[in-house]
Amino acid sequence: MSAIFKTLYTLPRRKPRRRLTTTVNVYDSPNSELYMTDENTSAMQKLYDCHRVQSAVAVDLDKFRGHLYVLDSGYDNCQPKIIVYDLKTYKCIQSVELGGLNGSRLATLVVDARPFKGETRVYVGDAHGGRIAVLDPDRNIWYIIALLHIQNYGSAVIQDYRRPEIYQDVPAECIAVSKLLSSVYLTSKRSHDLYTASFKDLRNLTSYVTPNVKNGDVLPVGLRVRWEGVKLGVSSGLYADIQGGLNYVYTRDFVAVRLSLIAGDAPVAAENHKVLLQSYDLLPAVTKIFTDNANYLQVWALNAVPNSRNRHLVKINTLTL
Repeated sequence: MSAIFKTLYTLPRRKPRRRLTTTVNVYDSPNSELYMTDENTSAMQKLYDCHRVQSAVAVDLDKFRGHLYVLDSGYDNCQPKIIVYDLKTYKCIQSVELGGLNGSRLATLVVDARPFKGETRVYVGDAHGGRIAVLDPDRNIWYIIALLHIQNYGSAVIQDYRRPEIYQDVPAECIAVSKLLSSVYLTSKRSHDLYTASFKDLRNLTSYVTPNVKNGDVLPVGLRVRWEGVKLGVSSGLYADIQGGLNYVYTRDFVAVRLSLIAGDAPVAAENHKVLLQSYDLLPAVTKIFTDNANYLQVWALNAVPNSRNRHLVKINTLTL
């Protein structure tokens, strides 16, 4: 019997007639044609019901707690928000409005589950740049961390900045985390620049937030980031695999690449990239790159464009131990 593969993908609501913006895709084999199922997700979304999903732009999982996080850009009079669902029941267990953020610019959601500390943080990237929003689901609050561009951060000692200026030249539309290299990667779909920050610093900043912080506050301590160089060009699907490679699709040439980074090394160059797959037919509109949940060695690209014929998965790499 062949295995069953499932993916959750999002299609932002451009017009009211789009019924679903979060959908489960089911495959009976990796190379089979995709078929779609509502699989309880239709109950998660109802237009103009602000307690439900209006226009999902990103999803991610807390695999330890079995929770699905949905980034909702909002619609009409409904505010942008993050909704948390129990994956066993698909019931909403938490919802936090992101009032003050421009929903049309929200782009990325990354769940950072910390089972040994019994806490979770959720990072949100948007096209505004110069900042990331952070949700603390345990305290039911969200706040903003400013991104501080520096030339060299050496040992990355965090200084006590007071209400740091938000640098809009640091893109933060796309966020990827490498736990192996303890690095956070930041870029934009429209920018060639790639920045990094210390994942340890980000975790420290978000673990010790004072109780008087309110929704939408900018933390008094910023996250220092460093310019790593330029990508091949504008990209989509930024993802860090378990072996420290940074995967993305160079959209102009429909090519999936893997970038090898060495901390403190020379700026990123073309020779640091390995071509994984190039195909207009297989990579027409990649929205997400991810790995399987079994051994995290198979790297997949999800194409999720409105034309259903182009909604499909393709394996772009298999990592070796």
